[in-house]
Amino acid sequence: MINQKPLKPIIGEVDCLTPGCGHAVPVRQNSETKALSFSCMWCGSPAFAKADGSAHYHATLARMRPAEASQDVPVAKPPAAPGTSQHVPAPTPPAPAGTSQHVPVAPPAAPKRATTFG
Repeated sequence: MINQKPLKPIIGEVDCLTPGCGHAVPVRQNSETKALSFSCMWCGSPAFAKADGSAHYHATLARMRPAEASQDVPVAKPPAAPGTSQHVPAPTPPAPAGTSQHVPVAPPAAPKRATTFG
């Protein structure tokens, strides 16, 4: 069996811990250990919190703004309300025989030559 890395879906976001940075950083949670990873992509600050019941872990969860939906779960459309009909346009009928509606198409552009100077 191949040793696969655990999934780390985005569960929310927090502000970067580095003073002066302040960017919103995605929070990822390890699916096996439940540890949090919220390293900043802008300033490079590595930030992690182990799921060991520490105050740092709980403070991070308290500061976190939950994600609308996980990146791994597709967003489902809510069903239509009962009594409302959704209008589906009828397909367009084909043009009558003998009438051609030919639209000219431009030939494809020639590929750009690779040169040393761009």
